[in-house]
Amino acid sequence: MKAIVVDIDDTVLDFGSRLREFVNHQYDKQVTGKPLAWDLCEWLGIKEGQDVTILKEFASSWQFGALDALPGASRILTKLIQEGYDIFCITACSRDPQVEALRRANMYHCFGNIFQDIFFVEFGESKATYLNKIKETHEIHAFVDDKYANLVDAKNAGVEHCIMIKQPHNKVFRDKITCAHDWYEISYIIQTWHDKTWSVQ
Repeated sequence: MKAIVVDIDDTVLDFGSRLREFVNHQYDKQVTGKPLAWDLCEWLGIKEGQDVTILKEFASSWQFGALDALPGASRILTKLIQEGYDIFCITACSRDPQVEALRRANMYHCFGNIFQDIFFVEFGESKATYLNKIKETHEIHAFVDDKYANLVDAKNAGVEHCIMIKQPHNKVFRDKITCAHDWYEISYIIQTWHDKTWSVQ
């Protein structure tokens, strides 16, 4: 069996925009754009370490369960299933039951019941354990994430085909790995790697 494994935040769901709205509303700030670095403190205009507190607050709020799908994500993931792929998600947003429930509901509302499984890890925890678990039953044809460190972990775990979806915070790593601007480009890369051809309506 063949699989596509994806991250969720800022890979298939627009995490940054909703976090910005949350912070501006809850903390009376004027944050704009998206973060230019993985560390959110400068972007949010907060003290070092306060980002962890804010992320936990956000992850347990209703807004966390109302993220929008990134352009093309629903269409391409659905097409990949039609092409015989099982889709797995690994998300580093906490193992808290409330956070997990919000995330699962959000994914269902955006994509329907299309995922083989959604695995949860804590913030900053490696995704390699679940990648190895998936490899026991599937050949991973692509792993897609916006965090370069996760893609390095995947390569070290023997996942050959890794794609970094471009976000402002990962600009400095783009010459180190295969990158895609959006899900349409991801679809094209997967087709090229595996000698496939399909059209997306």
